[in-house]
Amino acid sequence: MKALSLFTGVGGIDLALESEGIDVVQMCEVDPFCVSILNKRFPNIPVHDDIRTLDGSQFKGVDIVVGGFPCFTKDAMISTENGLKKIDSLNVGERVLTHTNVYKPIKSRMVTKNKPVHEINIQGLPKIFGTEEHPFYVREKIGKVFKEPIWLPVNELKKNVHYCGIPINQLSENPYKLTEEECYILGRYLADGHTIKRYRTNENRPKDRYWGVVLSIGDAKLTDFKSKISSNYTLHKHTKSVHRAIFSSKRLVKIAEQHCGIGSGNKFISDMILSLPKPLLESFYNGYVSGDGYSDGRTMTISTVSKNLAITFSLMVAKLYEIPCSYRYVKTDDTKVIEGRIVNQKDYHRVQFVLNPKRKLGYSDGNHLWVKFRDMNFYRYETVYNIEVDDDNSYVVNGVVVHNCQPFSTAGKQKGEEDERYLWNEMCRIIRQSRPNWVIGENVKGLLQTGIETVESDLRNEGYEVRTYVLSAKDVGAYHGRERVFIIGCKKERLSTDTAIDGLHRCEVGDRVTQADERTTERSNENKCFKRCSRVRSVLPFRDYKKGWRTEPNIRRISDGSTRKLDKSRIKALGNAVVPQQILPFIRAIVAVENYDGDVSDINPLGI
Repeated sequence: MKALSLFTGVGGIDLALESEGIDVVQMCEVDPFCVSILNKRFPNIPVHDDIRTLDGSQFKGVDIVVGGFPCFTKDAMISTENGLKKIDSLNVGERVLTHTNVYKPIKSRMVTKNKPVHEINIQGLPKIFGTEEHPFYVREKIGKVFKEPIWLPVNELKKNVHYCGIPINQLSENPYKLTEEECYILGRYLADGHTIKRYRTNENRPKDRYWGVVLSIGDAKLTDFKSKISSNYTLHKHTKSVHRAIFSSKRLVKIAEQHCGIGSGNKFISDMILSLPKPLLESFYNGYVSGDGYSDGRTMTISTVSKNLAITFSLMVAKLYEIPCSYRYVKTDDTKVIEGRIVNQKDYHRVQFVLNPKRKLGYSDGNHLWVKFRDMNFYRYETVYNIEVDDDNSYVVNGVVVHNCQPFSTAGKQKGEEDERYLWNEMCRIIRQSRPNWVIGENVKGLLQTGIETVESDLRNEGYEVRTYVLSAKDVGAYHGRERVFIIGCKKERLSTDTAIDGLHRCEVGDRVTQADERTTERSNENKCFKRCSRVRSVLPFRDYKKGWRTEPNIRRISDGSTRKLDKSRIKALGNAVVPQQILPFIRAIVAVENYDGDVSDINPLGI
């Protein structure tokens, strides 16, 4: 078997691959010190220095792509000409929405590390994580009168006194010449639809796709749906209480995927849709709430696992009705029983607004909707981002207008650096280009709270079945914790899902490593200890590896400390390194599944 190693570090994962007879054909590492270690330890393996310039298509023959990809932080969503984007993914030249309700280009990006970050709560929108001195575009309310808009640092804002500005989309454009019925269908797709992703392989046309928008319609809503739609579609029973309507339209599929997203966690409302004339946008809104909305006659409520959709739904309501929403992040149990079936659940975003309010909680001046500042609380120290925007020096984050943070601008240009850590999208690109049979991703435990949904969703969209596990270095005999998240992906067309990924689960790691899916209870009870897997420790003793690394002296309760000769480069490299024994169970299981022709449930590569 052959492997492509990304974010290689000093080669901890590669040592484990080598021990199982897997050939690493290429490494990728940017840190000069780590590259020097790799050149000495693996002299015959080429090392590329920048993942952003690595062409994955030249590695189409590899069996495994493996990488300890960088960490995520809390992501601020910025309104751009192409919809909401994470602030750390923006590039100079991209156009962002400003307080004047026009799009202006980004002049520069700034990154400042280890800044005190605060949790900022504003009515109707997800929490914003930013610095306390960042200026917001606000109006002060005195009695019933709103003063003129000004810029104020967030630490000077007062609850029920200052109102933050949400820009109201002023455009009325229809570039695709959509009809009201098509807008309704697209809204319904946003709520509970998906597109057909199968290809015509059985017709000897493997590059030709079936084009279809599929909507799931409950029995209780079927009559209303039929009354709204005159277009041609097919309808069939899917489950006991759900029908599926299929619209065979290449045009609708392309618009839906581009402007509404793919997968419930990635759904959003694009700027193209928000810029539609109000009658068409209202048809889109009606389609969406018919599938995902609940109204008691007074209040409309929607729920979504997509933060992006929660924000853009509030922007749609602002344009249509010029009233604010309320917002709440809801934590759920891991599973739920529906019609006798146990289904998995995710935490979700709940957005509500009053349909005909007697007393408006916000104020609209036609260009902006002004909503209440709630409060601000210290969160933690973290890397923060800022951008400088041409002319207006402002942009929109999580739906509200903020200013360039001037104290950061000069320092950012002089001292800030592009943060190399946020590069999962590059690893995903290489996976897409090389199409390996297996993917192994590795990260720190914090990924479970800050980015695991993105990683899993991206892999599934690329055609991989995914399982996520957590394993501590203690579980393989080390004297330190170093808990790591391992994301294992298997290409669906390579092996059947049941055979490959569930075979991996049964034959080795599933019974011995705590699955991340089982660990979501930690979010609601942070004091619970993680399950330990002593059986792994007994099978993979720390000295089992041929060069057996030791981390502490034999005398218990006495630490080596670190020699003064151990410079920062070595400390950083060792801190980021993966203990080879941690990833070894997954590699051994993959090799066993690949090499076995019978029932994978019989596989027992470690002899347990």
